[in-house]
Amino acid sequence: MKINTFAIITMVFVFLVVSCGPSKDNASIEPNDEIYQANTISLGTEFSMAIYPEGDVDWYEVEVPGQGYLQVLVRDVPDGIGTPRARLATFDEWGEQQENYLTDFLRTPCAMHVLEEGNYFVRINARSPRQYSEDEFYVKFNFVEEFDPHEPNNSVEEAVELEFGEEYKSAIYPRYDEDWFKFRVEEQGYLQTKARNVPDNLELRAYYAIYDEYGEEKVDVIRGIERLPTAVAVTEPGDYYVVLNDRRGRNESKDLFNWKVNFIPEMDKYEPNDHFTDAKEIGLNDTIQIAIFPKGDKDFFKINPENTGKLRIMSRNHGDIDPTVAFYSLDPDDPNKLKELKSKSRLPAEFEIEEIDQYYLKISDRRHRNESQDLFDVILRYE
Repeated sequence: MKINTFAIITMVFVFLVVSCGPSKDNASIEPNDEIYQANTISLGTEFSMAIYPEGDVDWYEVEVPGQGYLQVLVRDVPDGIGTPRARLATFDEWGEQQENYLTDFLRTPCAMHVLEEGNYFVRINARSPRQYSEDEFYVKFNFVEEFDPHEPNNSVEEAVELEFGEEYKSAIYPRYDEDWFKFRVEEQGYLQTKARNVPDNLELRAYYAIYDEYGEEKVDVIRGIERLPTAVAVTEPGDYYVVLNDRRGRNESKDLFNWKVNFIPEMDKYEPNDHFTDAKEIGLNDTIQIAIFPKGDKDFFKINPENTGKLRIMSRNHGDIDPTVAFYSLDPDDPNKLKELKSKSRLPAEFEIEEIDQYYLKISDRRHRNESQDLFDVILRYE
C-alpha cells in the first residue's frame, strides 16, 4: 500500500493548527449580551471573541475553586476597540437587578479578587460603546490562589487588627488594592509606619484614619496618603487605622513586602498644639523644649505682653530641623481665624510688639521636609 506523502503532511498541519490554536468550540457564542446568556468557560481555556456590532457586551461564566484572584488575559486585540474592559459579577436569577457587580470596569489584562469558591460572571466590552470590530481576539481566564495572609481587608469593616512593633508581610494586588489594618492606642503619641523589600514597580503609600460606624461620614482620614516611612500624631486612646496602597492604584505586585507600625510615646509636653485653638501659653523670657514631629508638624504658642517691646526668638540643638517662626494675632473680623503680622522667618528672629494684645507664634520646619523626635531648645527674650 502506497502512502500519499502530501496527504500525511496535510493531516499533520491540520492537527497542529487544531491543537495549538482555539477551535470553533472555544469561540464566543452569540447572543451573550445579558448575564443569563453567559457562555461557560473553563479556567485556563483560551477562547476567541469579537466586540461587534457597536455597543456589543459579552458575558462569560467561570467556576472558581476558592479565595484568590481571577485573571482576565487578552491578546491580539484589534485596534478598533482599544483596550477591552472587564467587570466581575455574580448572578441573582431572582433579583430585580440580576447583575451583582463586585468590581468597577477594569482595563485588561487585569485581576479581580474573589473571596470564595463558586461561579462568577465576567462582562467584557470596549472602553466606549462606539468602539467595535469584526476581528476576533483571544481571552483566557486564569486563577491565582490567595497569597496575602491578611486578605480580605479591602475596607474599614474588614480591617485586620495587628500589634505594634511586629513585622508583617503584605502585597498590593490586584490594581487598586487597599489593605486596611487596625491598631489599638492607649495613650497620646505617634503611629509610625515603615516598610522594606518593596517591589520596584510599587509606589507604596500609607494613610491614617479613624472610624465611626454611626457617623455621617464613617471614615475620617486624619493624615493623607504619604510615602513610607510616615507618621501621624494621635492624641486620644482608641482604634486607629493604617491603610496601605499604591500611590495611584495603577501598579500591582504579587511579591510580598515587609512592613510594621511602631507606637512612639509623646515626647513633646506642649502637644497637641498643631492649631492655634490649642496654643500653649508661654512666658516672654521662657526657654522651652519642643520637637517637630512628624513631618509637617507646626507648634502654636501664645504670649501676653504687658508692655511694648522687642521679642527675640532663638534656638539651639535643633539638628536637621530648620526652625522658623511666624507671628499672628486674632483676626478682628473673625475670631476663628488668625491675622498674620510677620511671615515665617528663620530663627533667630525678632518681632516688634507695639500694642498690648495677645499674640500667637507658630514654629515649624522651614519647608516641612524634616522631622525629629529629639527635643530642641527655643529661647524667648523680651526687651
